[in-house]
Amino acid sequence: MPSVYKRFISSLLSGLVLVSMLLTLAMPGITDHILAQESTEEPTVPTEEPASPTATADIPEETPAVIPLQPTSVAPTPIPVEITVLQNDFQDGDTSAWLLSQGWALATEGDNVYLAASLPSQTATVNGLLWDHMILAASVGLTDGGVANIAARVNGQGYTLQIDSAGTVTLYKGDLILGQGVYMSLDAPAEPLPMTWYQISWTLSGSALTVTLNNTPVITVNDPDPLAAGLIVFSTGANNTGTVALDNIFIQKLPAPVEPVPTPETETPVIVIPPLPEDPTPTVIPTEVVTEEPVVILPEATEEPTEVTPTESPTDDVTEVPVETTPEATVEPEVTEDATEVAPTETPTEVATEIPVETTPEITPESTPEATVEPEVTDEPTVDPELTEEPTIDPEVTPEPEPQDAPTLFTDFNGELLGWTLSDGAEIVFSGENGIALLAANTTLAPSDVLYVGEQRIRAEVSIVSDDRVDGVGTTGVSINFRMGDTTGYRLSFELDQTALYRNGELVASVPAAREIGAWYQIDLSALDATITFSVDDVQELTYTDEDAISAGVLNFTANDSSIIALDNVAVYDLTPQGESIEPTNVPFTLDDTLRVKFTGAFVTVLETYMNETPEAAYAIADNYFMPRDEANRFYVEVWAVDGLTGEHLVPLIETVGGVVDYVESEYVLAYLPIQNVMPLAALPEVRVVNPPAMLVSTSPTNATLDTVVNTGTVPHSLDIIGVNDWHLAGALGQGVDILVLDTGFVGATSLPTNDRVCLGSTTIINGAGSNNHGTNVLEVLCDVAPNSDVWLYRVSTATDLKNALNAAASGTLGSGFPIPDVILVPVDDTALGSDSGLTLAVQTAYTNNIVVIASAGNQGPSSSGIFSLPGGTADVTVNTRAGQSITYGWEDNPEGTRNYTATLSSGETILDTRTTRTGEPQHQFIVPASCGDVCTLMLTIEGTDTANITVSAPNGSVGTVVVNNNPVSSPMAITNGMTTVANSDYAIAVGAVCAQPQPTSTDPYPIWSSSSRGRDAGLPTVKPEVVAPTYVRTVTSGTFNDNEVDLCNNPQGFSGTSASATHVAGMAALLLSNPNAGMSTYFNTQRPQRIEAYLMTRAIDLGTGTDLTNQLTGAIGFDAVYGAGLAQLGNPYFNLSQQQILGIAPQNAPVSPAPIYVASGYVTMPTTARNGSLSAPYISMREAVNAATAGQTIIFMPGEYVSPLEITKSNIS
Repeated sequence: MPSVYKRFISSLLSGLVLVSMLLTLAMPGITDHILAQESTEEPTVPTEEPASPTATADIPEETPAVIPLQPTSVAPTPIPVEITVLQNDFQDGDTSAWLLSQGWALATEGDNVYLAASLPSQTATVNGLLWDHMILAASVGLTDGGVANIAARVNGQGYTLQIDSAGTVTLYKGDLILGQGVYMSLDAPAEPLPMTWYQISWTLSGSALTVTLNNTPVITVNDPDPLAAGLIVFSTGANNTGTVALDNIFIQKLPAPVEPVPTPETETPVIVIPPLPEDPTPTVIPTEVVTEEPVVILPEATEEPTEVTPTESPTDDVTEVPVETTPEATVEPEVTEDATEVAPTETPTEVATEIPVETTPEITPESTPEATVEPEVTDEPTVDPELTEEPTIDPEVTPEPEPQDAPTLFTDFNGELLGWTLSDGAEIVFSGENGIALLAANTTLAPSDVLYVGEQRIRAEVSIVSDDRVDGVGTTGVSINFRMGDTTGYRLSFELDQTALYRNGELVASVPAAREIGAWYQIDLSALDATITFSVDDVQELTYTDEDAISAGVLNFTANDSSIIALDNVAVYDLTPQGESIEPTNVPFTLDDTLRVKFTGAFVTVLETYMNETPEAAYAIADNYFMPRDEANRFYVEVWAVDGLTGEHLVPLIETVGGVVDYVESEYVLAYLPIQNVMPLAALPEVRVVNPPAMLVSTSPTNATLDTVVNTGTVPHSLDIIGVNDWHLAGALGQGVDILVLDTGFVGATSLPTNDRVCLGSTTIINGAGSNNHGTNVLEVLCDVAPNSDVWLYRVSTATDLKNALNAAASGTLGSGFPIPDVILVPVDDTALGSDSGLTLAVQTAYTNNIVVIASAGNQGPSSSGIFSLPGGTADVTVNTRAGQSITYGWEDNPEGTRNYTATLSSGETILDTRTTRTGEPQHQFIVPASCGDVCTLMLTIEGTDTANITVSAPNGSVGTVVVNNNPVSSPMAITNGMTTVANSDYAIAVGAVCAQPQPTSTDPYPIWSSSSRGRDAGLPTVKPEVVAPTYVRTVTSGTFNDNEVDLCNNPQGFSGTSASATHVAGMAALLLSNPNAGMSTYFNTQRPQRIEAYLMTRAIDLGTGTDLTNQLTGAIGFDAVYGAGLAQLGNPYFNLSQQQILGIAPQNAPVSPAPIYVASGYVTMPTTARNGSLSAPYISMREAVNAATAGQTIIFMPGEYVSPLEITKSNIS
């Protein structure tokens, strides 16, 4: 790293630390009512709460004031702010200091706000407090049947104080009852109150536990085996049937009860200093507070230990020094069991030079006349060689340091980095002569040589320098990876808000925390046999025993993905007993069967690759399967709840493991998850499945990326086919019409040539551009058809995206300045997502809000989908497809059913993917991997026990042979309705695709495109699709075409599929809505979706009466399930729509026999029953009327506009 950069980082760190100190001194309170106190008087409960009982040991009356050092060249590290008091009355509505389960909510009674829950077993955990000694006071309200629990020191086991609505109080240790009492009020109310409030005070001091209820002592016990520190958790009882309310929470930390230190037999006041064998950095206590900024020197090691004796002694009498009190002369550190008594020495006459950044300065009151130097702990004791008189060791005080061998590997980063290696992006920076390691996100510190250890202890000083999470997403802090093999290992993640332990990538233990940016923490990790223990600043936070412990492995430190972290004084101790040897093992990591069924086969491959190789290798496989990730490499997944739970239940679980919730549905949640947190979440019993969601697929054969070279000035040849040019000349250009496009990708949309994006309403693309340019082609065609419209781009990936976008459009809540649209275009295929009732309802909502919804019919032509019977057993289906496309299979069952059919997708002998666990709809979807290329043949093997009809679809591909239980199905599968969910809705206009010119095998002028989806209700006005429109059109991103090239259905470079055809019709709708013709401009203001649909269908050119040898599709005269009403036409832009009529009576002079055949084009709303040509049910298609007429029969056309040409032959009029 350049020295300039090092100085900059050093200055930045110093500045952050100094600001933190100033804020600490200026603002003793912190947010969420958590008060940080560096010196407190004896802890007491507020006057409105019950008084605390007598403590079991004397509590110091006063803690000395804090006087921090102020060195000139280096900003000192602030003393970590200790949270000693928590208060919360909920009046401000802030519950951020709590981890609440779903049942808790804020409630009010008059002006009072409190926290309440009615369901059983609802928890409210105080976030980040791990205390053992405390006073805990609270107001607890209970209705009839209410049961409340208050648990403290919760760490596996815990003490639980339970109170019920009858006033019975019970104290438990685990399941053991320690004490019980009943509160009896002398003034019982005449009538039962809706809620009875109790004032509870609970003191936990060492082994003494005292409970008062409404200032009345009810329980006093002494536990001979007291529990250690742990969480504080309020909850409703498991048998709670009432309402539990919490208010006026007050929790204050107490000092640990101690025994007095015996008075030494000496005339000199004794200062007790704890030995710190684990910390190789010496601590220096200043001699006095000076007006100038003091400088302290670090002691230097000597070859031989030298005894230290005081040069002079005060004549004061010996005083007794309790652990947490301060002698009048000198402040002493906390006493440990192995404390060593050292007599004070005369103040050194020399001053020193510097103090390390991360070393917390010792503090002393102004009256202190002496200073004490704590010797550096090494194998040999050392002293400062510059002392004026030779010090000696007091013979009556024998040091008893904690048993500990010298570290196997150590670095303080002050000199040459020996034995350790920093990865790229990690550097050593200096503040004066002190060095620290600064690790950027995802960088590492590791031993230079392989250090393979089992029994071990790891100590280090850590500071989390930055919090780089975006919207709370990401993981802060540092991970210690230890006992790592190629495929196994533990990871201890030390973060701002939690400590978490992972085994083979699965979360096995975690505790909440509340740490500060820039503060230094001493961390201590030990792994002894099967037990892993982690402490911070000598306070144990986490312990875990692994019944199937990983025995040994290598280690490293890694900065998590959302932090810069600083490290110093890193020490590793190999505690393996002498004579034992550890050999590395390498067992490939595999998911067990209970976890494997919660993922798709491809996702299992991704996760196992992550564990066995590298994240990059896992991401490469995910890309091959088109698994969606965001810019932070978080996987977009569906997390399904087990039966009986809802998506809301999963939200806190997802957030606990670092996930970001996107949408919450009734049974599942869509969220972004870092890869390392996928398996820990899936392992939870509440989670049924974690998988990438079924994805929308564009209704074009390919999702090509944007070409690097574009052609300018291209105009789709299709405009004349639908009659656009006359409307442009008439002044109908789409002006004032807002079109919302819901598509899967818009790469390059904002960088198209200006003329090709002239209709773009905003450069903002909701949810971003994505990774394909399908919607970019849509935009260009819309700008060609309706250049003066305003087109708004919204990227959707899943059915939930699509549903939410439709609902937001109807309600005007799209955001980003997007208006309520007049037209919504949906050129995506959602058939793989099932008949989502929520999606269908969203289409209807848009319809009822006067919004025209136009959708691609889908790309599942007769060869792309089919249905066959599976009488139990196995079916092998051959599928011809291409990369990025979907393959879907389904069966008959309702969404709440349990029938399931598993499947394997293979290429030759290679299994590409599997589907095992059903979620929601009775179907499964595969995404064809990129390795398939432009074309490939795959085998779909479906297996089940029940008899069922199986539907298989492969949009933009084809379904080939079917073999059921080794017996080939000789006849082709039955053709199915391949409409997309949106297109199949009665509230949307579905658009199929036709070629722009006749094909060699067809006599139709506009033959159907081979993959255009077949619809339903042939012959009825409710036919699907409603109309068809051209496909394979020129755009700047789809390649160069010769002007005379007409055989476009055989040209793979054009923008194709039913996406292109639906885009034409959306543009046509914009022209209809913007026509300045007075006879037309106001017609579409009301009943807009109905009138647009009726206008297009009554003016369509009837198709499908010719022969199509290639597609084996025979249309019909009139409406049919292939072409719908026919090729959409705009008609005459100057026609006065008020002139069209539906006759109620027969016109004058109409023949009576044979009865005439009537035709009408003036429908405001399309009829829903079959037409028969009668006066009450006239035909809509002129062609259909002529075909139905017999010799001598009259055809009467009601007033209106008729665009479709008539084919009149001799046979028609004979």
